[in-house]
Amino acid sequence: SGCAKARPDGYVACMALRDNISISPFQEAQPYDVMKDFTPVSHLVYLQNVMVANPQVPFGNFKDMVAYSRANPDKLNYTAFGASVAILAWLTRETGARMTYVPYKGSPDALPALMNNTIQLMYMAIGNPTIVNDVNSGRLKGLAVPGDTRNPLMPKVPSFADAGLPPFATKSWLGILMPAGAPREAVSRLSAELSAIVNDAAFRDKNVTPFGFDAVGSTPEQFAKFIIDDRKAGALAQGFVEVDLAGEDVGELADHRVGQTGFVRGRVQRARDGAAREADAGAHGHVHVRVEYHLRVVLGDADQPVVADQHRRA
Repeated sequence: SGCAKARPDGYVACMALRDNISISPFQEAQPYDVMKDFTPVSHLVYLQNVMVANPQVPFGNFKDMVAYSRANPDKLNYTAFGASVAILAWLTRETGARMTYVPYKGSPDALPALMNNTIQLMYMAIGNPTIVNDVNSGRLKGLAVPGDTRNPLMPKVPSFADAGLPPFATKSWLGILMPAGAPREAVSRLSAELSAIVNDAAFRDKNVTPFGFDAVGSTPEQFAKFIIDDRKAGALAQGFVEVDLAGEDVGELADHRVGQTGFVRGRVQRARDGAAREADAGAHGHVHVRVEYHLRVVLGDADQPVVADQHRRA
């Protein structure tokens, strides 16, 4: 919030995490408005993660882990941190895995629990000091890395795409923002210099790739579009539905909106010619409407839902 309130003189910039931009704003109110209070400068890097398992577990890949968890509900304990908690929740919804989340403050506390089999699974940054060696040596089992390609630091570990999962909503990232209204010249210059640094071969090979990062170095325009798309992915991964009613008066629905994003928690029903179709909230809860329709958003508990109706032409 300090960056959002700083004077936009071109001398203030801040590091933005995916947690702050695409995850936390959909969980609770923040002291900043992502879309109004910042000027995107550059998407610097992706932060690569990996799902690891205690070597005693009776499976060696992500698909077999899901099958085991279904056959043995809630016998697997897992942990994750920050934005990764939402990603793991998305994974359980996507796959039907039955696992129990156990919170830890961070990897220094969780790693001993993983090693002694108190927890069986952990989703963590590849840049953690010992993880690459632990996975490559067999001290831990590497089950999957996010995205559609394998990571060169642990090439034997399958990607999420290898496991048949869609790659969206699974990658963490770091970027640079300035306060809204920062001088265009300052934004463009900083963006160009940062891009040159992270994509310099010598710098990248020494300071980026070995720590589990993938260099990006985007332009301000590219980063602005990326933020919009990633916020949508982050919302859908957390069980929100995009209802495409931004800017309209939706009555009771307003209390359940997240800012002006057009996302709500719940499920959406579309009725056309008397035939209602329901799209459950989740990773694929994006409802596109192209015809005259009756939109019904059901929120809250199943026994006492809050309902808002809209009839409009899209």
